Amino acid sequence: MVVIADGDIVKNEYGKNGPIELGFDRFTGTTYGNKSLLINAVNYMLDDKGLLALRSKDVKLAFLNTEKVAQERLTWQLLNLGLPLFILTIAAVLYYNLRRRKYAR
Repeated sequence: MVVIADGDIVKNEYGKNGPIELGFDRFTGTTYGNKSLLINAVNYMLDDKGLLALRSKDVKLAFLNTEKVAQERLTWQLLNLGLPLFILTIAAVLYYNLRRRKYAR
């Protein structure tokens, strides 16, 4: 666990041309070690062996079949829009009927 008392250690200032580098004080022109401290803290918490394994990991992306996507587009759109609305309608009808029975007396 790393405890840092000041939350501004991860806060970048914003200048005329965009964000200023982490740890740079524009009034004195000094760059402090905020960035290296945070990187070293994260590396320490992640453990060097685990970090090296993550860096060397090869990720293979699975792409969608464009023909199948084009064929089933309308089906999935209707399912994703219609099913939640149907469930919401059923819930509203049940809620209305329950309240109607409860307060009908």
